[in-house]
Amino acid sequence: MIVFKTFFLWVMRMFRNAVNVIFTFIALLILLFVGASVWGMLSDKGLPPAIVLTLDLRGGMTDQPTFPPFGIGSVPVAMTDLVQGLERAETDPRVKGIVIRVGGGVSFAHAQELRAALASFRAQEKFVITHSQAFYTTALSEYYLATTADQIWLQPSSMLNSAGIVTSTVFLRGLFDLVGAEVYFAQRYEYKNAANVYTETDFTDAHREATGGLINSIYESLMGDMAAARNMSVEEFKALINAGPYTTETALQARLIDFPGFDDDAERAALDRAGADSDTVDFYAYYARERSPYEAPMAGATVIALVGGEGGINDGYSGSDFSGDMVMGGDTIAQAIRDATADEEVRAIVFRVSSPGGSAIASDQVLDAVRKARGAGKPVIVSMGPVAASGGYYVSLDADWIFAQPATITGSIGVLSGKINLTGAYNMIGLSPRTLSVGNNADAMSEFTGFTPEQWEMFNKQVDNIYWDFTQKVADGRSIPVDRVRWEIGKGRVWSGADALRLGLIDEFGGLRAAIAKARDMSGGAADQPVRLKVYPEPMSAWQQIVSASVSVESGFIKLARIADALDMKSVRDMLTAMEAADEPVLMETRMPEMELR
Repeated sequence: MIVFKTFFLWVMRMFRNAVNVIFTFIALLILLFVGASVWGMLSDKGLPPAIVLTLDLRGGMTDQPTFPPFGIGSVPVAMTDLVQGLERAETDPRVKGIVIRVGGGVSFAHAQELRAALASFRAQEKFVITHSQAFYTTALSEYYLATTADQIWLQPSSMLNSAGIVTSTVFLRGLFDLVGAEVYFAQRYEYKNAANVYTETDFTDAHREATGGLINSIYESLMGDMAAARNMSVEEFKALINAGPYTTETALQARLIDFPGFDDDAERAALDRAGADSDTVDFYAYYARERSPYEAPMAGATVIALVGGEGGINDGYSGSDFSGDMVMGGDTIAQAIRDATADEEVRAIVFRVSSPGGSAIASDQVLDAVRKARGAGKPVIVSMGPVAASGGYYVSLDADWIFAQPATITGSIGVLSGKINLTGAYNMIGLSPRTLSVGNNADAMSEFTGFTPEQWEMFNKQVDNIYWDFTQKVADGRSIPVDRVRWEIGKGRVWSGADALRLGLIDEFGGLRAAIAKARDMSGGAADQPVRLKVYPEPMSAWQQIVSASVSVESGFIKLARIADALDMKSVRDMLTAMEAADEPVLMETRMPEMELR
């Protein structure tokens, strides 16, 4: 034990040194942050009298703002920032146009929302130029976004591969069969296709029907927009797309682009069009300086709360997972809606939802907050992002009004849950898992047992209960007969926004700007009345992030110090000695899996 404690204390000293280095680094960051701010103020020459905004979308796009650690570093472009920044720019007489670099991953619904914002921008006698180094992939979304522009530029000796929409699914059932794993999944119903990944080796008829219907609906909505933008009939445009791929030269001949050239050539053309004394300004630099048209307090403004929920829905708090993807926490979003409800300034709530679903329990928590907001007299308007399906639809269904894009993926009114018995897989590599339990169903969700007939019946009843509850809530919230929801609209089927409008699952096509205008109208504000947004949950400032990180480091250091003290207690020494002398059985707690609305 003395040797163990000595080693541990040595580790603690190393940790203390590391902490000192971390705090020194944080102090340097603070100095750099302050210095950069001072230098920016001293060197700021102001914006030019004629502005050409530049925007690079090649790095992809999130639905809502994300924040780098300590406020330093690059972040993906946020759709909500783009919409608000463009609205500010379209009323700014200094802004003459915008040059957008395209070619990265942009969802179809984001492309549609941005096209609408750019159309409004162009309506104010401002120009839009898009430039691509290459349309590498066959996906249509990048080229679809490019067709918003007055001019499309493509780098010489490059390619335009845009051809259509493709979706792929890797089915795992064959792998599970090879390793002897038993798959148990209950789905409601045949269109709840996420379960098929585990239970099938190919598309079922229902899976093929739903997915094929979805991509065909999106494809047709895109084709009409692009054909109109390129002054062609839909049939003519489809024939050109199907005849691809193209080089820059052949794309020019086919009238799919307007000019060959490099990025600086496109910028020079934009500056020539903007006129004398014009210069380029990065969109985010402009947005940071001018800010949203909604943020500054204005006399007589209608105050609207903007609540953002992006990512898979989990119990607990919003943030990001290990892969860096956003997580929509039930606690965080429900509390944000409750705070907005309690704020006497707030007249209505715009709930921006971009989620493929997740926890049924967390989804119900958020839905309850929406209902209570409406009960308190605060209209709730949902603005759907690229996807608001399953749990993402669940949290939206009782809003006063729902907006989506034609390409938004929504619906998927259903439920799935299950488990995989891995005993056979363990056996293949020489491991022999065994379980002992007390209680008839204590092992029901163990990964080392199958379901008994009684357990499987009980499990399916739980899944049924969630489906009946989900569909009843949709029927009540959307004023649709419950049998139609259960057996025609639901059954786990995903729909495009275009289909969702036809089925009554949403109310209107539109994005964030339309939702804000609707919130103002429903709260009694006049059409020409200014709007001020209050964002919930309020993002942490750079200083708050630094303090939070410092507290976390200090907390970890204190906890380790307490462990070191505890190791010197006689009772702990006796316990460790006893554990060294015997092999203790490992007690494993099992629990019912989270019911998934995906």
